Amino acid sequence: MLYFKSLKLSKSESLIFLSSLCFYGLAAFWMTYNTQLALHPKYIHDLYLGFDNAFQNTSAVRHPLLKTFCIFLQKIAVFVSKPEYLLNVICCFSLALQNLFIFKYLTKITKLTLYQSVLIILFYSGFSSNLILSFTFESYVFSTMLLPIFFYFNALYQDKKNISTYLFSFLIGGITITNGLKVLVVSFYKKPKILLRNLFILSILSGIIFLIFRDFIQNSILHSMQFLKSGTSYLSDIYYLFLGGSVVFPKLEIENLIYENSDSISIIIGKYPDFLSLKTLIIANVLFLLILAVKKNFKNAFLQVLLISFGIDVIIHCVFRLGLNEAHIFGGNFIFIYPLILGYLLKNNTNKALTINIIILTFLIYFVNLKGWLFILEFGKTFYPK
Repeated sequence: MLYFKSLKLSKSESLIFLSSLCFYGLAAFWMTYNTQLALHPKYIHDLYLGFDNAFQNTSAVRHPLLKTFCIFLQKIAVFVSKPEYLLNVICCFSLALQNLFIFKYLTKITKLTLYQSVLIILFYSGFSSNLILSFTFESYVFSTMLLPIFFYFNALYQDKKNISTYLFSFLIGGITITNGLKVLVVSFYKKPKILLRNLFILSILSGIIFLIFRDFIQNSILHSMQFLKSGTSYLSDIYYLFLGGSVVFPKLEIENLIYENSDSISIIIGKYPDFLSLKTLIIANVLFLLILAVKKNFKNAFLQVLLISFGIDVIIHCVFRLGLNEAHIFGGNFIFIYPLILGYLLKNNTNKALTINIIILTFLIYFVNLKGWLFILEFGKTFYPK
């Protein structure tokens, strides 16, 4: 019941939600109206930046709740003349809900002023991951919505760990399995005995599930192995794709490939921008602000749980290198951390230069990402028109 009491929206919160819905809705509608990128009738994979299409159930690594929801959604889509717009609505609603709970976190947990909170939402809303996810039906759409909701309630009711923690873990883990682990670690990191007990129970359940669905899980592991990064561009992948690829679009290039040994199709892939470029400077500036925020507020317990969550993604993608060559598409699992951490930098801030820096960064991010979004739009109009 405590959770429901916190759902009442103020006027400013309602405005944040509705304006986010309109912003992402406009971007998604225009892309889907002019192209077939959101849901192509022939190709089961998305044609830009390496995504799998969750609705068409393409990936061997399909998380259980997401798979169930997609099967349900496919049955509903039979009665819809243009299912791609239905997917747009779900995506944009999720992104608007994400922004709402980030805003609630900034105002009620971090205790920022209304002006500071709105500034951070404006800064974050233009990130490349949000623009892509507005018309891309992916698991990350739900991860980037559910995780901010969890962190908000976890901070608001930090001393009231109950069955809702396990419900969050089940729901979030059912969409992306590793995120369920985050919920348990974040919830009980100060209670090691409870955490170890939960992890022990989880390992037993995982073993049972593995025995029951051994063939499917083995296929999923083999599928994941193809995304293990190898090569000499490790640090560039971390900087331009993992840390920065969800902030600003990577350098976008069109390539041709043979699809399923028959068709030659055109896709967009993400590469590194020039070292001396505006994108490099934007990423460096954003990382500088985040590091400064961590340095000034490292002892803050709320900030620590954000870092723990982010640390799990660092281990998965930077240490084990899983998907590091396409790390920019995993941003929905962690990129919401950026505005939440940035909020602690502005808390009790009297340095106007920092605020001015964020305002300038916001304009630059929209400028750079608008060019990337228009590039994708023209690509869709040319190769996959309506």
